Amino acid sequence: MKTRPSEGQIGVILVTASALAFSTGGFFTRLIDLDVWTVLLWRGVFGGLTVLAFIGSQHQRQTRPLRPWRAS
Repeated sequence: MKTRPSEGQIGVILVTASALAFSTGGFFTRLIDLDVWTVLLWRGVFGGLTVLAFIGSQHQRQTRPLRPWRAS
């Protein structure tokens, strides 16, 4: 019989994974051969799109005015 992890266990796993991802971010950023402003631009673009996607997925009912865009 499989048991599902509790919300607390899932939280610990997610926090650990995010800490690992953020701690290695500097290493991978140094491997990119671009100027600072270009890196900041793309970080902002992808960060904004991620936030918008998350808000849209969490609040689908409140985003009804956006349905015509989703249909196309």
